[in-house]
Amino acid sequence: MPFTMSNGVRLAYDEAGTGPAVVLTHGGLGDRRMWEHQFRALAERCRVVR
Repeated sequence: MPFTMSNGVRLAYDEAGTGPAVVLTHGGLGDRRMWEHQFRALAERCRVVR
């Protein structure tokens, strides 16, 4: 699982697909798994980061 650092906080993310980028974020009560269906569908046409 890839991670990035932002302001001293370690953040996990997933990335798939190619083309124009779409970034999926959550409001803090969930995690990146809440975007599973959208992530897979969008990755067929776009670069998706969640």
